[in-house]
Parts: sequence; C-alpha cells; structure tokens
Amino acid sequence: MKNTTRRQFIQHTGTAAGIAIAAGYSPMTHSDDHKIRVGIIGTGGRGQQHLREGLWENDDLEIVAVANVYRPHQKVGRLKAWLANAQVAFARAIPTAEEKETLNKFPKPKGYYTHQEMLAEENIDAVIIATPPHTHHAIIMDCLNAGKHVFCEIPLATNVADAREIVKKTHDTGLIVQVGHQQRYHPNYNLAMKRFREERLLGRLTGIETSHHQNLSGRRTIDPKYKFNDREEMLIQTDLDHHLNWRLYTDPDGGPCFFKLPQSIDIANWFCGVAPIKVYASGGVDYWKDGRTTPDNMAVTFDYKRDRNSETFATINGRNDYQDIQQLNKSYSLRCTYSFSMANTARDAHERIAGDSAAFWLSPDKGCTTTLETSAGLYKARI
Repeated sequence: MKNTTRRQFIQHTGTAAGIAIAAGYSPMTHSDDHKIRVGIIGTGGRGQQHLREGLWENDDLEIVAVANVYRPHQKVGRLKAWLANAQVAFARAIPTAEEKETLNKFPKPKGYYTHQEMLAEENIDAVIIATPPHTHHAIIMDCLNAGKHVFCEIPLATNVADAREIVKKTHDTGLIVQVGHQQRYHPNYNLAMKRFREERLLGRLTGIETSHHQNLSGRRTIDPKYKFNDREEMLIQTDLDHHLNWRLYTDPDGGPCFFKLPQSIDIANWFCGVAPIKVYASGGVDYWKDGRTTPDNMAVTFDYKRDRNSETFATINGRNDYQDIQQLNKSYSLRCTYSFSMANTARDAHERIAGDSAAFWLSPDKGCTTTLETSAGLYKARI
C-alpha cells in the first residue's frame, strides 16, 4: 500500500471529513453552494494545525468564527497557518507583502473570548473543539444543548461519568460527537484491521506495542512583556505559562496520559475488541528539569483477557510436545505496552500488532508493514 502521511490524510480525509460527517453532510443531499458553517473552539497549536492541514482549503466548509480566551489566538484570519512549511508561531508571524495579499483572499472568522458567546451569536452547523482535556465535557455539553454537531480532539472526557453523560446526550438529541481518534479512519489502519479480522493474517494475537517518542521540550515560548487584558484576566485565572503550556502541568490536565496515550490505547482496544482489565504505569521528570510536573518519559502496560467468545479469538495447535492441548485454547492474557519519551525520536510514533503468524507495524506517517513468520525466518511484505 502506498504510504499515507498524517499531513496528507488530514488534508484529504481527516478533520474536514470528520466535521462534514458530524454535520450530516452528503453531496447527494446538499446543493452545490451549501457550505457547512464551522466554529472552532481553541486555536492554539492543534487548532491551528487543523486549519493549515485541511480546513482552510476545503470547499465544503466555511470557518465563520473562533473562540479562544487568549487574545492573539483569536486572530486566525491573519494567520500563516495555511501556508506550506510554516514553522513559526502563527499568531505572531509577520507576513511579507505578497503573503499579505494572499492572506486577504482568505476568510477572516470573527473572534470570541468564550464558546458561549460564539454559540449565541453565530449561525453555525458544527464545531471543532481543540482545547485542553479538562474542558472537553463542559464545552461538548454546551454545544449539544445549542444543537451543534461536534468534532472533539482526544480525549472525549477525563473521567468515565462525563464520557457517559456525553454519549447519553447524543442519543437524546440525535446529534453526533466524533472524537479525533484519526487512526480509526486512516486507510492504512483499516486495511490492517481487515486483514486481521477477515483474513486472519496475524494468527493468534499475542501482544501489542505502542509508542510516542520525540526529542523536544514541548514548551511554548512565552512573551514576558505580554499583559492580560481585563477579559483574559477574568477568564484565564492563571499565569500565561500554565495557560499556554498546559501539557506540562498535571493540574488540571494530567499530562501525556490524557493527550498522548488515548490515541494508542484506542488502537489496542480496537484490535482486542475489549477494554483492558488492569494497568501498570511508571514515569518521571528525568530529563527536562524546567519546572514541569508531567512526566517526560513513561512506560505503561495494559492487561487484556482473551477468551473464546472474542470475535477474533484464534485456536492453535501445539507447537511442541510439552504443551497441554486442553489448556492451550482456553482464555489467555495479552499485554499492550506503551512507551513515551521526550529526549529521543527513535521509533517515533507507531503500533506493533503481533500474532504468532505475522505482525503489523503501523504508523500514520510512515505507512504499514507486515512481518510474516515463516519456517525460514522473517521477511517483510508491504500491505
């Protein structure tokens, strides 16, 4: 299979497609001049990524408004976010004269300090939520109460009770909430799932390995001269460092367990068909000694119970004379390991789904590889 990078995927089928699905869009039922009117809540790093990697250039969408309590992030109409290879802090970028002329051709959505103001003032069909995890539940509920479909970044919520309340609300209203587990609709991952479930290519599922590795601090540079205005002072109620660098502080957003781990464990749950029954974790701040309270490295193990009632349970024959055939095809345990680090990029982000016949090596950016187990040893085949 031809490699599909995350950037290409988002441009063609990612958030833009997700919000179109959430808003009930269909080219068979909408007129040619109909555009889905979208509001974005949270235009920091991830919100700007959605803008530059798919939303601006999608003819089916119109970005009409944004909401962000931090004033510079409201000015998305003048961002360089859509420009190729832009690597600067978009809200502070100074465009060239040529870029200004091009920027002026793009829509300039209205900025609001709060999502409540945006929902009350704007006629929108759907919203994209890219705010810190602890805010998701309240914002989603407000959007559903306002009759809006939702595309929300991971995680859906930070506790089970809030997540269940959201699900119940979608059933009561008939509205859709889609969560940004993008691998679920990535073509590479769906092909791997097809080959696992239908072709039984892996044999018996024996283990899953997932990771996120990077070599950077994750800290956003703070302008020491920036001063809150009265609205920001009232709404943010914390210092600018904690507000912009929320990923580095456990209070209130919990660190990588909330903004990194959910993506990987969702893949493990998907292939196992069940949720884990146990979890073990350890981690610490051992490299970036800069005042953060969330770990810069972490190792987590999830235990899964596999039994004959599982849709993908595979029976096996004994492989040596010492195995107990009666015990061999009863329930067994499977472990998923997750590793996270911020001082080395080796292995980057990937999932390894292993069976006794083959293994899938999956990555949104680097494609997918199948490693087959044979009597002659290992060899690789592209899928």
